[in-house]
Amino acid sequence: MSTIDETIGGFLASLETTPTLWRSIDIRALAVCVGGQWYNQLTTIKLDPREHESVAQPATVPNSEPLALFQEVRGADELSTLLSEIRTGAHSIAGREIVFRELTEKHELGGHPYGQAHAYLQSRLQAASAVHRPREFIGNTLQIQSSKGGPRPVDFLPGGESAVSANLRSAQHPFDGLDGLARVAMGSGFDPRQQGSPYVEVVAPLGAAIDHEATSLDRGTLKVGVWAESVVAAEQCSVGYVAEFEDRRFTNGSITAPAGGWTDGVPLHGLMVAELGAAARRVTTFLRVGPHTLEWKTVLDTSRDVVNPHVLIHEELDRDLADLRESLQLSEHTSGSKQKHNAPRFEHAVARLFSAAGFHVDLFGSSRGFQHVFDVLARTPDGFTILAVECTLGSLSSGTGKPGRLIGRADDLRNMPALGSHTVLPIMATARRKTAVLKTELDLAAREGMVVLAREHLLDLLDAIQRGAQVSDVLAFCERAIPIVPRENGL
Repeated sequence: MSTIDETIGGFLASLETTPTLWRSIDIRALAVCVGGQWYNQLTTIKLDPREHESVAQPATVPNSEPLALFQEVRGADELSTLLSEIRTGAHSIAGREIVFRELTEKHELGGHPYGQAHAYLQSRLQAASAVHRPREFIGNTLQIQSSKGGPRPVDFLPGGESAVSANLRSAQHPFDGLDGLARVAMGSGFDPRQQGSPYVEVVAPLGAAIDHEATSLDRGTLKVGVWAESVVAAEQCSVGYVAEFEDRRFTNGSITAPAGGWTDGVPLHGLMVAELGAAARRVTTFLRVGPHTLEWKTVLDTSRDVVNPHVLIHEELDRDLADLRESLQLSEHTSGSKQKHNAPRFEHAVARLFSAAGFHVDLFGSSRGFQHVFDVLARTPDGFTILAVECTLGSLSSGTGKPGRLIGRADDLRNMPALGSHTVLPIMATARRKTAVLKTELDLAAREGMVVLAREHLLDLLDAIQRGAQVSDVLAFCERAIPIVPRENGL
């Protein structure tokens, strides 16, 4: 069996652990007509909890040459057969034969079927649109694509991607270019500028996510907000908790939403509540669907006045932390002396951010005498967790291989005999927005377990620290900012 077939087989086997979550598959193929053949540009296959007749059909999408979006809904039990057909290099979707092969320079069918697959299980995924709720969710994903790259179908059309996107914007029923069509009509984060080859994306949402804004511990009352994609998922949701008290006692248990405790809508929203007693100071919660733990969150008692002396000092020197906020948003698009000044200023800002939260911080990036070290090193007060931070105004690699060096240096720390029991967390901090971070860079971060903090992450952290977030909250935030966590052996 080939590696790609092993990966697909492992992905399908993982779905068997929660077979009741999905009843249908929503197939949407964005295809380009080249030389009389329809070639796949992007195909999304989403497992859906509804019966197939209840899945929405997009009406106002391109449906004729040279670019069309074809949709078909089938039963969830047909997924294995569908993927087998795609592996042969061609498959009929909504009555149209779609070619899943690499294009040759002569638009011939002689190209090989897609030869590469990556599966990510129980990964943290982002919703395609900023208005979707929940913004992040847990799911299993599979990507099948060309192993050799090569031209994309859209590249063979007159004017290429730019002309296609311009036509989409000027249509009677417009979309904001290829990526806008993928985001709105397909629910995909596909970006043709970052994705170098056509691919097939299978998404199996596990159906639930913590609503972090609705989760709190206040005077002994634990409230955990939960989003659920379907009634089926909601019925299988539970929250486990471990509560810690100042006198070293603890209590643990599980809670579910009460009967009728889920709001209507898509997604559903539930609130799970436990009375732990006023002496509870810290609770770690675990969201579960059936036997699977999807994510966890630690909350502190917000009824107590928590004075963070580090924030008070920073705010005294920098009113409302205005300079820090500005420094975390520096632009990479500057030149000359200003660019040279912005890089160390950004490094200082990242160091100040962790210092304000209560970390012990060393700033090495712009110090003389330190070569080939981290820009920022932040340690928890107990010293057992070390954040190794590399800073950049632009892309994560910046053409110099920064992520690879960061990972190597983090491994060097882990291998120090004196740090054998310590946790080292590599972090790439960038002044770029999340949408400007390349997918290839996020994939690397996922494979290596590396945190990526883009501009929005840094500003969210600053807001949280000003509201009273402490070291444990910052650590939990950083762990959630690892893009995805693939399993071993490609799974």
